[in-house]
Amino acid sequence: MINERQRDHVIGQIDEALINGARALCGGADHPDWFVKPKVLVNVTDEMSIMKEETFGPVVAIARFDDVDDAVFRANDNPYALGGAVFGVDEVRAWQVARQLEAGMIGVNKSTFGAAGTPWIGARESGYGFHGSIDGHRQFTQRRVISRNR
Repeated sequence: MINERQRDHVIGQIDEALINGARALCGGADHPDWFVKPKVLVNVTDEMSIMKEETFGPVVAIARFDDVDDAVFRANDNPYALGGAVFGVDEVRAWQVARQLEAGMIGVNKSTFGAAGTPWIGARESGYGFHGSIDGHRQFTQRRVISRNR
């Protein structure tokens, strides 16, 4: 992790989820130094901080949903919207679901990283602006026009 505070944040979210009924499918419990071992959690609920706050750690939190509309509603019912992913055998349907998500980056049957040259971009409270592309770099520049009389 980037520092001890971030490590403690991630471990705190994991511990809180486990205390409140989540179950770890894999991942170690010991976290030496500033490291957090990757973990997969199931039986997480929307009330758990790991589902309401950004984690920025090696954790996958898996929740059940009633139907696709419920999954989309719950994914969008959050102030954070950095990235999302939709996995499905029916790729056309997966793309339809992905178009309903309100995140900055969305992957279909893959991670959130896009094609080469596309920006890293968040939405809502998950960052301002974007970077990783020409347009991303331009947001840090100031264009000027300088004129003179002849």
